[in-house]
Amino acid sequence: GNIERRSIDSLPPELLVIIFSLVPGCPSALAELTDVDAPFDEARVSLRRTEDLWPIFFTCRRWMHICLNTPHLWSTITFDSSAPSPRRIPPYKHMFRCPSGPQYVLLKGGPSEEASRRVWEFSARVNTLCCHNVILDATTECGSLGVVSLPQLRVCELACAASGQLPRRTAPLFPNSVVLRVLRLTRPPFIPSNSFPALTHLQIDT
Repeated sequence: GNIERRSIDSLPPELLVIIFSLVPGCPSALAELTDVDAPFDEARVSLRRTEDLWPIFFTCRRWMHICLNTPHLWSTITFDSSAPSPRRIPPYKHMFRCPSGPQYVLLKGGPSEEASRRVWEFSARVNTLCCHNVILDATTECGSLGVVSLPQLRVCELACAASGQLPRRTAPLFPNSVVLRVLRLTRPPFIPSNSFPALTHLQIDT
């Protein structure tokens, strides 16, 4: 036992980071979305269940230090408005651990006013956005999800709450998303009116 422990302790931080990054699984909210093929699965590949890191975080002081100083381990932010209140972990508590680099965001339900506000706060860093059962608002009111400017957004999957109606209008969606490559819309209340110059894959399911 002691020999095995010493062997683990002798591993360099760079190797431990690689091992730690393999621990988080996919968020449970993604399991409710329909299966998709590449490249539309990119949104799901990037998202990770950050809470899976807690056992590692509290194993020992060295591992805690490594986790705290590895920003990309905390790069997924999940807002799940359907989760029972006692089990909710405020996602903004993790945000300060990833002060730079790409951010991967999962929204389920809502989004709540707080979730929209947080997305606005770090909108310049959002690389991947995956939304399930959300209400997509195209108004110009500050905080509305549909009009957030996401200049670094590359992959986006939006599954909107069922409205029972086909989209009958157009409206801007995520203005200034000039590097967006992959976009999948399910039950959208409107069709995007703006252009995405880097878009290579588009799927709209009504």
